[in-house]
Amino acid sequence: MISYLGIPSFWILDGYFISIERRYRDLYDWVTKKDEVDIDYDMDHRKFAKEDRTWISGIFSSTPLIFYGTSIITTLIVMYLLNAPHTGK
Repeated sequence: MISYLGIPSFWILDGYFISIERRYRDLYDWVTKKDEVDIDYDMDHRKFAKEDRTWISGIFSSTPLIFYGTSIITTLIVMYLLNAPHTGK
């Protein structure tokens, strides 16, 4: 029963952290293209917030979608089988 709350909660958290990771990768790519004297060592990732860097896009990216989708489907099947009426003699 707790998995009904846990799986979506962790899915949302993972999506958020994936979106932040993507922004930091964009920041890294941006810094590597600069000369050493032009680097200001600012770690603000918010300037790389784009349409494909939101937490919703992180939630529905391929890895979390496969992992958490499979987890939800498996949980629903197990709960159905546990609650199914038994016809044994």
